[in-house]
Amino acid sequence: MPSAGGATRVPHIRSNVIHVVFSTKDRRKLMSGEFQPRIWADAVGICRKFDILLHTVGGREDDIHLLLQIPPTLVMAWRLATLYWTFKERQYFPEYSWLK
Repeated sequence: MPSAGGATRVPHIRSNVIHVVFSTKDRRKLMSGEFQPRIWADAVGICRKFDILLHTVGGREDDIHLLLQIPPTLVMAWRLATLYWTFKERQYFPEYSWLK
């Protein structure tokens, strides 16, 4: 995009869409089919609480996948760290160690 002085302008970033994967410790298969909807619903609530747009959530027995859109007004590293620690603090089972 040329500007008035002939220089090229770089467009501003409007959003940050990222794919985040959290895995269980040692990739143990701890998230059974009946448990997955609970953790996915929890992910929706956590993202909503921190103003993160969650496009989709899914995963397998040993991980959870999130497709997130973080507004450019928010510091991405801080939001991801907040998301990480919020998940880590929630212990669903005594033997369950969420993240490495």
